[in-house]
Amino acid sequence: MSSTQPAPSGPSEHLELPVAELLDRARPFPPSREMRIDDVSEEEGVAFLSALGA
Repeated sequence: MSSTQPAPSGPSEHLELPVAELLDRARPFPPSREMRIDDVSEEEGVAFLSALGA
């Protein structure tokens, strides 16, 4: 017996939300000074920024 479910096949079975609902749920990013990853050493921070190409 299979434990997987078949993929939705009908138009009433969409897993996507309407664009208007997605926009209603969206939240703005916090100010850049508040965006951080806690518990990262300076060396890890440098490696992270280097990997991003910053």
